[in-house]
Amino acid sequence: MGGPAIRKVLYITGSRADFGLMKNTLIKIHSNTSLDLSIIACGMHLMKEYGNTLDEITQSDFNVDIANVTFKKNDRSSMASYIGELICSLVKKIELIKPDILLLLGDRGEMLAGATVGAYLGIPVAHIHGGEKSSTIDEAVRHAITKLSHLHFCSTEESYNRLKKLGEKTENIFITGAPGLDGIKQNILKSDEIYEIYALKKNEPFVILLQHPVSEELGNASNQIKESLEAIKSMKIQCIVIYPNADAGSKEMIDEINKYSDDENFKIHKNVERAHFLSLLNTGKALIGNSSAGVSESSSFKIPVINIGNRQKNRQSAKNVIHCDYNKNDIIKTMDFISTNEQFKKTLKQLVNPHGDGSASQKIIEVLIKKEINESLLQKQITY
Repeated sequence: MGGPAIRKVLYITGSRADFGLMKNTLIKIHSNTSLDLSIIACGMHLMKEYGNTLDEITQSDFNVDIANVTFKKNDRSSMASYIGELICSLVKKIELIKPDILLLLGDRGEMLAGATVGAYLGIPVAHIHGGEKSSTIDEAVRHAITKLSHLHFCSTEESYNRLKKLGEKTENIFITGAPGLDGIKQNILKSDEIYEIYALKKNEPFVILLQHPVSEELGNASNQIKESLEAIKSMKIQCIVIYPNADAGSKEMIDEINKYSDDENFKIHKNVERAHFLSLLNTGKALIGNSSAGVSESSSFKIPVINIGNRQKNRQSAKNVIHCDYNKNDIIKTMDFISTNEQFKKTLKQLVNPHGDGSASQKIIEVLIKKEINESLLQKQITY
């Protein structure tokens, strides 16, 4: 008799953000003899104006297919159309690949499309980072994905409890921690390497600006990033600026960012590879903006975070995160606080990341291998 059947796992990636968080886990799935990994790339990965992020995936020795669907315009109707078009494309791809499990992360439209297809095709969907509270359309999408998913890998007990309240069976919820923390300090560059690579003035601090548009506030996207840029310029501090995600409103933000291309204090990048980004967090003075990295990975490096606006406001975070409004003066005041407040500096030294201990990959893989796939798993019913 042969051994146990190898399970085919399909991961869908639509942006540098989700792939970066999952890369370590995907490598371990790929090398596990009980699992067969495939990846479908789409969306932002296919858009050259955001840094050719598909290259990192194709160079990683994964079995990669492409769903050739991207945003047509930079507005909300295009975002909605994108999800619909992606669903149609994914149906064809997934029916050919015939995965045993569909693996998804987070709250982006690509994951909603994938979960929808998986649910209708009768393929179990395993969702990472469900049960988290945020704001804007992201929260609704995240919980919608939860209800379309069959297995849930959450990062904290708080998220676990929220998934139970959403009516998910406890035997299908697993506290694994955040996969983005796995191996987070393995390939960190030295400070002098970072300064050389990014052409920074030595012995002078720098901040990182990573700010995305908010779908409910699209008319204000350019003004919101403008306030952040003007605040940083007023501080007379070096800044690594990274382009936002390819969402509605991003092009207006990029136009504002590029106005600083001739300012020697601003180093503008379409994309920064994962190892470099983590190295920037390890060396930088502060992370400014509204990236999920501010509430997830940042506390592992004990770097202060100035979280601007509503995008991450309700996310579970450590005490290195200070919230402020889209206002130049508020940002400057917050920067002054994190630079001078001695109690805050002491708090940074004692930080523990609430999102896990860096062992998520193995916990996720164990479930992917061992969890029985049956009618009880696939025929979902709310628990109350």
